[in-house]
Amino acid sequence: MTNKTEISARLEFWRKALQALRKAYLSLLDGEVKSYKLGDRELTMLDMPGLMKEIKEAEQKVDEMEA
Repeated sequence: MTNKTEISARLEFWRKALQALRKAYLSLLDGEVKSYKLGDRELTMLDMPGLMKEIKEAEQKVDEMEA
């Protein structure tokens, strides 16, 4: 069984990941940038559907852990 410290660490990880994904999505959506670097990935408008899928998955993980 996972202890509370590990659960808190995982929740914080997913919250940060979600924040980074949302920032990338909004930067591309607003036209602030033509491409957005997220870690070793360089995203463009063409990546937005996949990025939205990742956002939804991260939101689901956070929701599950907070429940």
